[in-house]
Amino acid sequence: MRTLQYVRSGILLLAQDLAVLARTAPLAVGLPSVFHFAVFETRSVVRAFQRTVAPMVARNMGDGMQAKATAQALLSTSLKVSLAMSGYAEMAGVPFDIDLAVLGSSFTRVYDDLFDNFTKNRVEERVAELFNGRPFVPTTGVEALMLELYECIESRIRRAHDDPLYTIITRLHGYQCQSRRQLYPQISAAEVRAVTRGKGGLGVTALFALLRSAMSNTEQDVLTELGDVLQLLDDYHDAPLDRATGVTTEITIGTCSLADLGRRIIDVRRRLRAHYSGSSRRLTGMLYIMLVGGVVRQRSDTRYDGDRQPKWWANIGPVRLLFSRAGNLYPTPECEPPHPAAGR
Repeated sequence: MRTLQYVRSGILLLAQDLAVLARTAPLAVGLPSVFHFAVFETRSVVRAFQRTVAPMVARNMGDGMQAKATAQALLSTSLKVSLAMSGYAEMAGVPFDIDLAVLGSSFTRVYDDLFDNFTKNRVEERVAELFNGRPFVPTTGVEALMLELYECIESRIRRAHDDPLYTIITRLHGYQCQSRRQLYPQISAAEVRAVTRGKGGLGVTALFALLRSAMSNTEQDVLTELGDVLQLLDDYHDAPLDRATGVTTEITIGTCSLADLGRRIIDVRRRLRAHYSGSSRRLTGMLYIMLVGGVVRQRSDTRYDGDRQPKWWANIGPVRLLFSRAGNLYPTPECEPPHPAAGR
């Protein structure tokens, strides 16, 4: 009897998932644009990464396994974020600076992982100083890499500090600090909602603002909605890992279902089409792939095995890397040695 109930429950859940995918099927019109990027444009991203970010990794991380794993994680992130940023450029009618895209996405990966996985050296307070234009002295190779990425981005965009980008990243940093409370079981659903929207919405807005100076408040509001949905999709993919590691998200506590995500995606597509005159197909196609991938992941064996570093990093091609999980940066098993610049 229990087996029959289990089968019926599984069929019901599958039917609900398929209903959500059917309602969001119009977004699939953007899949050809996504596949064009995967087949024809990823090589350009790899070349831009090798030209800009790879030398920074070598300078700050050496040539050991940690440096190789760092390069793989940053390249994987760069491919995914460049897909989104190229979609934004097409939609907003702004030039797509591929070097700036890989720099910005690599900075985001290092910055996020410093918060999530490197807990020493008061990194949140010291990074706040950096964003406020004050000196930041790196104490490790990972911090030095983050600093070099940030300085390279600043020199490339050459904007005054009253540009909205700096307000956006300052606000983002506040939510990033607050996100550490997601490790506390007593965090409220309202606080999880605020952190998700703040971190995801402002994170995407900051990346896209690299391509457009003086971004208007109206456009920031639209992009915050997009970033909020992208963060929820990311949390949906990461739900097995988050449950295993005790991270509280709207997915793990059940305040955002797949049906909720589907409705949010449809609404975001409507807002993008209303605000921009260019095509939003690449971005909405990306959203649909992420939604389908989340369903597949949830319905497959998703037990988290704790294997942090992919062992195939050196052999995987850019197309597969685009559609694979990005790696993360972690401290070495022993204490990470200070960076040579520390204390200068």
